[in-house]
Amino acid sequence: MRPEDNLKSTEDAPVDPVACWKLIERVAASSHLNRAPRLRDFLFYVGTKSLKEGTTAVHEQEIGSVVFGRQRHYDTSQDNIVRVSATELRKRIDAYFISDGANEPLSFQIPRGGYKPVFRYQKLAPKPAAVEEVEPVSV
Repeated sequence: MRPEDNLKSTEDAPVDPVACWKLIERVAASSHLNRAPRLRDFLFYVGTKSLKEGTTAVHEQEIGSVVFGRQRHYDTSQDNIVRVSATELRKRIDAYFISDGANEPLSFQIPRGGYKPVFRYQKLAPKPAAVEEVEPVSV
C-alpha cells in the first residue's frame, strides 16, 4: 500500500502527501507549537510514520519510546505521557486551524483513540465579492 492510499479527504478524493507534509511543517512552525519542542517532535514523528513511511497505525508505546525516551517496553498504563501529550497536541492543532490556518484549503486532526493524522479538504467560506462604487446618476 502506498502512503497516498491512506490519505482521503472528506470528499473521498486522495490528498497530496507532499501538501500534507508541508501543512504539518506550517503547523509545527506556528506560534501554537514553536515553543513546544516535544509536541513538535510528536507531530513530526506521527506525520513521518503516516506520510513518508505509509504506516497504517502509530502506537502509543512506539511514540513513548522514540519521542519521549521511554524504555522500549515501558508500561503505558503506568506512564501516560503519550496520551497527555496527544491531548495537548490536538488542542494546539485545533487552535492553529481556528486562527492562523483558518484559510488553509487542507486541514488535519489526530482523532482520539489513535495517533495517525487524518487529512481533509476544508470547505472555505466564499470571499465576499468586491463592491464596485457606482457613480450617482444625475437626473
